[in-house]
Amino acid sequence: MSLTARLIAFRTARRHQKMRHMLLEIEGCDTRAKAAQHIGSRVVWTTPAKRKIYGKIAAPHGNKGVLRARFSKGLPGDALTTKVEVVQRQVSKPALTSKKTETKAAGKKK
Repeated sequence: MSLTARLIAFRTARRHQKMRHMLLEIEGCDTRAKAAQHIGSRVVWTTPAKRKIYGKIAAPHGNKGVLRARFSKGLPGDALTTKVEVVQRQVSKPALTSKKTETKAAGKKK
């Protein structure tokens, strides 16, 4: 399952701008709690030449649902206000028993 998001800004400090870090806004995500559910998801930005630059959502940014993503390469300024694809990460189900419990149970059956 994938969602669409919009790149809104580079991550900046007072005198520096981080070219690999982008702030993005997912449609329908308006609180910090909803934003935190997307941490670890992959982000794909497609260049006008149809090349893909991949990134990963690192953390929420503020309380309005904005997220911070780190990309493998720096994005150009033309990327601002364009759409990106957010590929949902698959959550694995936690195991109900540990390996130690399984081996003990297997040993008792013999």
